Amino acid sequence: MRTTLALLLLLLLSTPAVARAGWPSGPLSGAPVCTDAAVQSGPRVAADGAGGAFVAWTDARPAGAVYAQHLAGDATPLWSVDGVRVVTPTVTCLVVSLMPDGAGGILVALRGTDGSLGVQRLDADGQALWGEGGVTLVPALAIPLGACTFASDGAGGVYAGWRTLATPNQPIVQHVSAGGVRQWGANGMPLTAGPWVGSMACVPDGVGGVVFGWVQQPETGSTSKVLAQRLSSAGTPLWGTGRELQSGGYVWANTLALAPAYDGGAVFEWSWTDVSSISWLATQRLGIDGSPQWNSPGPVLTFYQAAGVVDFQPRLVRAVGGGFLAGWRDGGHPDRLYAQRLGEYGSKAWAPLGVRACSGAWGQSYPTYLFPEIPPAVDDGEGGVIFCFQPQTPDVQVVQEVRAARVDASGVRAWDDAGLLVGGLPAGCSSPSYGAVGDGDVIVAYVSSGDIYAQELHRDGTVGDPPLAVGPGAAVPVALAVRPNPVRADARLSFVLASDGAARLTILDAQGRLVRVVLDASLPPGRHEAAWDGRNESGRAVPAGLYFARLRTGTTCAVARLAVVK
Repeated sequence: MRTTLALLLLLLLSTPAVARAGWPSGPLSGAPVCTDAAVQSGPRVAADGAGGAFVAWTDARPAGAVYAQHLAGDATPLWSVDGVRVVTPTVTCLVVSLMPDGAGGILVALRGTDGSLGVQRLDADGQALWGEGGVTLVPALAIPLGACTFASDGAGGVYAGWRTLATPNQPIVQHVSAGGVRQWGANGMPLTAGPWVGSMACVPDGVGGVVFGWVQQPETGSTSKVLAQRLSSAGTPLWGTGRELQSGGYVWANTLALAPAYDGGAVFEWSWTDVSSISWLATQRLGIDGSPQWNSPGPVLTFYQAAGVVDFQPRLVRAVGGGFLAGWRDGGHPDRLYAQRLGEYGSKAWAPLGVRACSGAWGQSYPTYLFPEIPPAVDDGEGGVIFCFQPQTPDVQVVQEVRAARVDASGVRAWDDAGLLVGGLPAGCSSPSYGAVGDGDVIVAYVSSGDIYAQELHRDGTVGDPPLAVGPGAAVPVALAVRPNPVRADARLSFVLASDGAARLTILDAQGRLVRVVLDASLPPGRHEAAWDGRNESGRAVPAGLYFARLRTGTTCAVARLAVVK
């Protein structure tokens, strides 16, 4: 207990509250992440849990290297100018996935053009912890690597799953500890002995283990299976020989989405086609014991009948306040984005076949990710969903700009049908990646003329910070204080407003997810105080750990760290 308290106190003292006011105003400018003369590409984004974000990308310093940067909530770079080197490879590396490590740093998953696969860990100061080249999971292969998936174990380590296109075509899994040591053998261990040529995904189970899902298909014939297994941190199968979510029909080989459930299980979303050429977008939730939680076969989100196989490109994310948000591309009109909110028991909150989030005159598509590990759908902080994408013309010409679409918590499309412009730099914007940083804000990174830029998108449809005010009515930063800190039961949160206006005070967890709205009101100028009872929106006491109090006034924002101890 004393050790845990000491660590939390160290975290509290190491980082002060941040007043945010540094994002460029509007979509025609962005905050520079890396503008080195070398060419940068393929950015990936992960929220840091404090209103900022980590960004990692492929760089030409030297050719094929990977760099990363940590942006504070006000867009200030916290690491070296133009980023820190993640690895120095012998071949070009692409960033497959980017995840917080649970201790203030990040985990960077990398794939080499020679078929290799690896992972690196950076601490909160941007220092590489696993050597210059990281931990190699798969060495260079003569036969290219297939699908791969990653999930943080929440304690500084990472779970990984992959397959090679060689025989036997099996899914292989591995657990790398916080110290960079492979836990499940030097080369990983097979997840199943059966033939497998489909996609793979994984999510943490919330108690130190991991849930894997994968598509299994015979080498001959068209009968597919969707399978699942839960493993302990030691690699012990916890669901016997596994769970079968579907058997029969043809499951689209590259589309399987997972989201962690609150009970330690997971929700699965996949696209499959039956013998009548009807394509379905199916879902199911497995509890922590592997039992189906929704009536078999689970809610069907949409369907479409056409010759051949339809790929809905499913996406899935856990919703703030409970439930899950699903996204997909319409089977008959692949330029249209749809979304649905599912309750904890599988009920649909919106229209029976989903809500169209966006369909511009030129046609829209999901971001062109090399791998589907980073879902292109994020929670808007109120139970709605936000997509970011690069527009595409009907003749498949990519438009050099970044746009966004939102469906609010009530199932209403919130922005223009053509999408909201987020990145419109004169030199063009491409390859967007993004992450929800809490309380309805999304940080989007993109490439422009070989450089990496970022911008903040707000749930209300504004982009960046408001234009700077001058004169007597200008806004000034607000100070936010938490007492006592650490928090054992109740906490008092105090702040001072220079002028009247709306104030929203929220508690976020270490991953930037909304825990509780403490205050949301219009207040007069002066000193104010609010109480937090240590409970979440559902009235349950939060577990011990690191949290953030965040005050947004519309023109300024302040964040304060707080520790909950038991």
